[in-house]
Amino acid sequence: MTLRLNRWTGCAVWLSMILIIGCDTNGETLSSTQLAAEVNFGDSYMIAKSDPPRLEARDLYLIVQYGGGCADHEFDVRSHIQNDTSYVWLQHDGNGDSCEAYLTDPLHRRVLLSVLESQHIILLGPEDQSFTLR
Repeated sequence: MTLRLNRWTGCAVWLSMILIIGCDTNGETLSSTQLAAEVNFGDSYMIAKSDPPRLEARDLYLIVQYGGGCADHEFDVRSHIQNDTSYVWLQHDGNGDSCEAYLTDPLHRRVLLSVLESQHIILLGPEDQSFTLR
């Protein structure tokens, strides 16, 4: 069983996500081209809904679920700031791990100070996931 999304599935997920987040709080349309060009989730993963992600001061806490088990996995925080809203996501690098165990790991990552200056902070996840952090 592989958990990787093919390129076409990834495009469909992106288009769906852009339609969901459609407008910021000022009613201005997001630049879907600009946002879609920046967001790359990397290898497949999910954000656990059982313990919703939270932002405490400058620290993002969340639980991720992904396939693997034979290599170290890296999750890097990426962001895009649009008007008064910061969009944050994780880019997952599974380092070519082809093992099929389903792992669940808590993560603690720092976000950029510029993200914290935004009035609204939204965590984007693969497969149409989004979480309002502020």
